[in-house]
Amino acid sequence: MIVVVSWIEAIKVAGLGILTVFIVLIILWLVTSGMGIISQRTQKKQENEPEK
Repeated sequence: MIVVVSWIEAIKVAGLGILTVFIVLIILWLVTSGMGIISQRTQKKQENEPEK
């Protein structure tokens, strides 16, 4: 019984670790993609302004 419980706890801890890693990666990807879109928009605005 003790061995089974320890295995379950280990799986839970590993699962939480994997989940947190996935969440962090997703957040980083969203932030980087969002920053890329914002930088592209600002570059376009800067390019359009001198023409006027």
